[in-house]
Amino acid sequence: MSIEESKALVRRFYAELDNLNSAVIDELVAENFVNHSPPPFPVEPGREGLKQAFELFRRATPGSHEILDQVAEGDKVVTRLRAVGTHEDDLPGIQRTGNSLEMTATVVHRIENGKIVEKWSDRNELALLQQLGVVSPPALRVSEPAARPRCAERQRPQAGFQAHRSARSSSACVARTDDDGWSLCGAPWSQPVVETDGRSHDGETASDKPKPLPWVPTGCRTERMSGSC
Repeated sequence: MSIEESKALVRRFYAELDNLNSAVIDELVAENFVNHSPPPFPVEPGREGLKQAFELFRRATPGSHEILDQVAEGDKVVTRLRAVGTHEDDLPGIQRTGNSLEMTATVVHRIENGKIVEKWSDRNELALLQQLGVVSPPALRVSEPAARPRCAERQRPQAGFQAHRSARSSSACVARTDDDGWSLCGAPWSQPVVETDGRSHDGETASDKPKPLPWVPTGCRTERMSGSC
């Protein structure tokens, strides 16, 4: 058979099943047929098992197949399809729910002498079991976003410097700006006091003001970004 004839054979197979013509199985499926992806309940191997599965699904989940894509090469035909139906009768171990069902699958058929001799199928069985009420969908967990670290904003370069300091508290912090415009944190001052004309607001002279820090022991030298230490 040509590639196009093999594709047409598979399309006809699904169309006849949708029309409830079980005789097409004997016509288009070889007697030594091998199903590498049998249904999830006990059936006989080979063509007889395919007939049993057809009768069960015809009674319990009547519906239809829609072929979405189809490609072929050599003796194999690959078909991507969508199956829909309604759960109108019991399946093995699953009582009738009346639910609407939908499942997608990618099926590979091997054709030999005008008949289907092998089949492989990749089905979305998890979605089907969820629709049948056998498996519950996983609960959606929403986590709070992690707090983003904040860093000291860049100060504008000024003549001299501004210092904010506290009453000699070891746990306090000073915000300073060096001559390059970088904001520094970490020295043990935080009480707001700004130098004016050589004297600070608390009466100290300019000689009492903190010396430039050669390093930052507990704070940070920030990149040129906005935020606070």
